[in-house]
Amino acid sequence: MISRLQADWDEDRETIKSTISLFKVQQERLAEKLAQVGEQNGQVAKETTEHETQLKKYMAALDKVEEMVVGFESKLKAQIPNYPPPLVSQELVSKIISLIPEDSRETKVPLISRVQNLILILKAVQEFNSELLVASEIRRNGDKEIEVQAIYLGLGQAWFVSKDGSFAGTGGPSENGWIWQPDPSIAGQVQDAIAVYDKSKPASYVALKAVVK
Repeated sequence: MISRLQADWDEDRETIKSTISLFKVQQERLAEKLAQVGEQNGQVAKETTEHETQLKKYMAALDKVEEMVVGFESKLKAQIPNYPPPLVSQELVSKIISLIPEDSRETKVPLISRVQNLILILKAVQEFNSELLVASEIRRNGDKEIEVQAIYLGLGQAWFVSKDGSFAGTGGPSENGWIWQPDPSIAGQVQDAIAVYDKSKPASYVALKAVVK
């Protein structure tokens, strides 16, 4: 019995040794995987921290952009009365003006839309300010309304004259908005300038009164 038990033990001991060796191998592999997971977790944590930091920077930049947009919208609303009537009456400009929030800090309009609107209207203003425009308009002379042709030189100066030359004057922005001042003495020059503009008269220099502020 002792010999048999000894033989069985020897056999079981080899099996146990093999099992222990297998467990050690599995333990080493598990340790390696845990180490890899730890490294991955560390990398994920690092990337998460970096992303959070970047996000904070983006949010801070976005807040600055929003402050700038609020300021631009406020300035734009204050300047609209000083814009020449043909500019304000442009379909695109009038539409954008109608979209400007009443309260820039409480509006729910997306910031990107507000930025795009500001870019579009500033582009329209820049284009108008670099052009010479002639427009037919109705202007009041006392208790009469008279059809005139007006020449707009950018945002700051304009002249007008009636068809018969009896009514003429200048226009420009002021603290109270766009205003017009009668000046019959410039009727001939304005008519000449319009004739050169529409090419019904050979090109030539025409002197017109201007106010520089």
